[in-house]
Amino acid sequence: MTKPVYRNRSGMTLVEILITASIIGLLAAFIMPAYTMAVKYRENALVASRLRQAAAAFGLYRMEVGALPATRTDGTVPPGMDDYFVSLGIKSWWTQPTPVGGVWGWSAEGTPAVMLYNVTRPASQMLDVDKMVEPVESDRIGSLSAGSFCKTRSGESYSYSIGQ
Repeated sequence: MTKPVYRNRSGMTLVEILITASIIGLLAAFIMPAYTMAVKYRENALVASRLRQAAAAFGLYRMEVGALPATRTDGTVPPGMDDYFVSLGIKSWWTQPTPVGGVWGWSAEGTPAVMLYNVTRPASQMLDVDKMVEPVESDRIGSLSAGSFCKTRSGESYSYSIGQ
């Protein structure tokens, strides 16, 4: 009587590998859109928060000094704002690119406003930012042509008015 021969099977078959790859592909297909939405939401929330922080700093400056600092369009700290930016934690991000591309800025001309210059994200994403920063009772939510957050005439920049 002969002994049965057992093969020592190690590794995976081609079918097992294909099934595993298919499952991973399906999971990725479900996760990627959710991940993309989460990244956009994070960017929007960060921009909205930083717009409010900067507006508060400029408002404090105006209350204490009685005037507003000079306009800056290049992401540099406006004159006299160093102390206000440091105390509110703004200086660390003001000189960096914004979460939606471009640079931070300040406009003291006309209606004073915190600016987002050279934004690289689509207008649809900026509409989501608008929904986060406009007052709840505002009838201008979802409009980038009017309200406290709106698109500038140049088309690549946005302003967040701090009021008169």
